[in-house]
Order: sequence, then structure tokens, then C-alpha cells
Amino acid sequence: MPTFEACMNFLEAKQVSKSYGSQQVVAPTSFNLHNGCRLAIAGETGSGKSSLLKMIAGHVQPDGGEIIFNGERILGPNDQLLPGHKGIAYLSQHFELRNNYIVADLLDYGSELNAEEQLQLYRLCEIDHLLQRKTNSGLSGGERQRIALAKILTTQPKLLLLDEPFSNLDTLHKQSMRRIVANLQATLNIGIIMISHDTTDMLSWADEIWIMQHGMVIQQGSAREIYHHPVSNYAAGLFGVFNEIPVAQIQSWFPYFSNVVTQHMHISRPEQWQISLEPAPHLLQAQIETIAFEGPTLLLGIHVQGHRLFCRTMQQAVMVGQTIYVQLQHR
Repeated sequence: MPTFEACMNFLEAKQVSKSYGSQQVVAPTSFNLHNGCRLAIAGETGSGKSSLLKMIAGHVQPDGGEIIFNGERILGPNDQLLPGHKGIAYLSQHFELRNNYIVADLLDYGSELNAEEQLQLYRLCEIDHLLQRKTNSGLSGGERQRIALAKILTTQPKLLLLDEPFSNLDTLHKQSMRRIVANLQATLNIGIIMISHDTTDMLSWADEIWIMQHGMVIQQGSAREIYHHPVSNYAAGLFGVFNEIPVAQIQSWFPYFSNVVTQHMHISRPEQWQISLEPAPHLLQAQIETIAFEGPTLLLGIHVQGHRLFCRTMQQAVMVGQTIYVQLQHR
């Protein structure tokens, strides 16, 4: 558990904002993060998450406010010749490697690690078998990304910023990158802030998730809270299929929701709907309209008393047009 001082002094933003022309891309935003944080920021393209990350990195100049890292104000490009902060490593989705370098030589240049620490890092980044390769010798995109990640970590940063780390990766390299990010945080005890369009990666990794829309953080909380209790259909849609039904309808179907639901519209996930092939007094009759195979589960599009809903089930013995019976679980 971080100390009070660490929580106060690791990373703090005070009303930081950014505009391009007349368009405000990050509204005045304040936050305080502790050492060792695992924060994921989600949002549609243009929501402001990349601009916020680049201001934290020192690569974009804020128009207002300031960001404090370990007690020091992060300087932007207008404040210093070379952008960035020594204690913060930033991996852009548009990273570049110098051509025609032996990987080991590239990594060794400017490194602050001893030989043992270097080897540990290369193993963590799963590149120890690539050290004698050349950077222009047919390395895959995933291999190049892991080398670039190891390179920025050789300066022993305390905070790692990842901009879309899973984009443009095939399934195997995406799995490797997920594993590496988790191991880095646990082994090196550094804070990590990640933005990603692939929000499913956030749920299993992040301690805290922020959702941005129109330059503002509209919701923040744990992965479970963000997934099961989104503040809007925008927030819900970022994390997959959802149902949105008037509260009055939910309460008429299921009276046990009368003291639970307070919003005008009730949002639920497909897996919150239980299905049965046999009728029962507490179940609603439904008709299956669509079936989408998801591997171990099926995503059913069903029709219930004038409402089209989605439910997810492991019951494979169903077909389009079949009558089933459903109920909504409350959490």
C-alpha cells in the first residue's frame, strides 16, 4: 500500500487543458495517481485521451494548468528543447527504431542498467533471443515494438505511458504484449497508464479505468464498476454489447429491482440475463431472433414484449424462432 506522501507526490494534474484552435480537446482536468498505478483510459477517437497522455509525457504543451511528477512540474516542448521527462517513458503507437543497428548495441546505448539488470529486462520484454539481430533484418511488428519498449525502459523510468500498445498486432503478438505489460508492472513496480481502443484488454489488467468523451473524464472507477455500472450508453458501448431498457419496464417485469434502479434507463450486459428452456412463474417468455456463435458461448438476440434484447448463454441447443424464458439478475 503506497504511503500518503507517495499518493500525493507521484503524479498530479491541476486543471490541465488543451485546445487546437477553437476546439478544446482536453477540458480542465485534475487528478492524483499513486506510484505503481495501473490506469487505463478509454474513449472514442477524438475524445482527448491521446492528447492527455502526451501532456503527461511532456510531448504536448498544455494551454492551462500543470502536471506534477514526483514533485517536479512536467515541462512541455515550449519549456525545453528536448521534450519528455527523464522519469517517464512514453511508447507511441508510431514508434521508430534506428535502422541497421544490432539490437543489443541499440539497447546498450544510453542504458542505465548493469548487465544483470539488462538481461532481466530483455527477458521480461521477451526479446533476449533477438539481441544479435539487426533492426532492419525482417523483425515482425510485434518484435520491433517489444524492442522499442525495452529501449525506453533502460533509463529506469518510474512511469510508463502506452499509446495503443495492442493496435496492429496479430493475436499471438497481442497475447505476448498483454503478458509483458502485466509482468513489467509486477516486477519493476512502475506506474503504467495505457490508452487502447481494445477495451477488453483493460478489464483484466487495470486497477482503475477512466472514460473520456469530448475532452472530459465522464466516469472513473474499477473495471467491475465501469463494466457493470456505466453512466451512459456511450460508456457502456465502449466495453461491448449492452441492453438499454426503461426503468419502469424493468420494474414491472422484475419487482425486486424497485429499490435498486434509480436511473431513467437501465443498462444491462447480455450475461446478466439467465435463460431457461422451460417456463416458470418468475420468467419472461422470449423469442430467439438471432444467434451469434462466440466459441464457448452464444449471443442471442431475443424479442421480449416489444423489446429486442441480447443475452449470452452456454446453452448450445437452441435455434432461431425458438421460445425461451428469461430473467434479469441484479448485481
